[in-house]
Amino acid sequence: MVTQTKQATLGEAIGGYLDTLAAGGRAKTTLGLYRGLLRRFAQGLGENRNVGRITTAAAAAYLAALRLKSKSPAYPTTVTRVLKGFFTYLVETGELEANPMMAIRPRMPAWNPVPPYSDKEMRRLLEATLSPMEKAVIMLLADTGMRASELSSLCREDVDLDQRMITVMGKGGKRRTLALNEQPRQAIGEYLLTAGRNNGHLWPERFDRRGVLQLVYRVGKRAGVAKVFPHRFRHTFAMHFLAQTGNALALQALLGHTSLIMVQRYIAATQAEMALEAHRQHSLVGRLS
Repeated sequence: MVTQTKQATLGEAIGGYLDTLAAGGRAKTTLGLYRGLLRRFAQGLGENRNVGRITTAAAAAYLAALRLKSKSPAYPTTVTRVLKGFFTYLVETGELEANPMMAIRPRMPAWNPVPPYSDKEMRRLLEATLSPMEKAVIMLLADTGMRASELSSLCREDVDLDQRMITVMGKGGKRRTLALNEQPRQAIGEYLLTAGRNNGHLWPERFDRRGVLQLVYRVGKRAGVAKVFPHRFRHTFAMHFLAQTGNALALQALLGHTSLIMVQRYIAATQAEMALEAHRQHSLVGRLS
């Protein structure tokens, strides 16, 4: 008699998947996002349901309902990608024979980038910093384009003031090296003179991604600059770098993207800005008057 292996429940499979991602070096913020999205999926379909009983129709119905309720067009797309990765893992581990998500294509939401900070806004933000830490955070975000989660997880050993380099742990546990230019270097040096040991961390131990959000919000409010959040610094860095160098491959490496898709969006946005400026300087009617 052949004994059949008991199939995992959805709740059990999610736990195994998250453990596998953690063992592979996924960032804590990524794990937190995946855990929340997958747990909600399990609650919707039933945590005790065997994974083999989850059909394409059931997954599609869950995503359709999610799309109707969601205020963000990007959220259902993110959920679709996370579920695809989860079910791919189940196929690779032999828990499933086929991925029920394979027939579901995530719809790419329209990209509506916020405008980059102007030079005037950047000066106001820097002038509004009240501590060495605030100044160092704002300068690093603006001059490196790193993510808030990457900045908050920096350790002291990641910052080399002598070699003027900074090592960042990006998504998927991938490290990349960025230049530590003179003004951010000076700002970090001044901050380190006032900082405690922090158990090897660059910032205070409880300074996480949320702490970065709160810090830049406070500085923005003080400076009188609207829509101040970390990712807008990243967008500003990318637009400025492309306008100055035109080097898309270098930007891809600096931002830590695995493909050129996101960089191509920055290229399109930069070209649109340059076209608008060129139009302002070359008016046909203005030349005739």
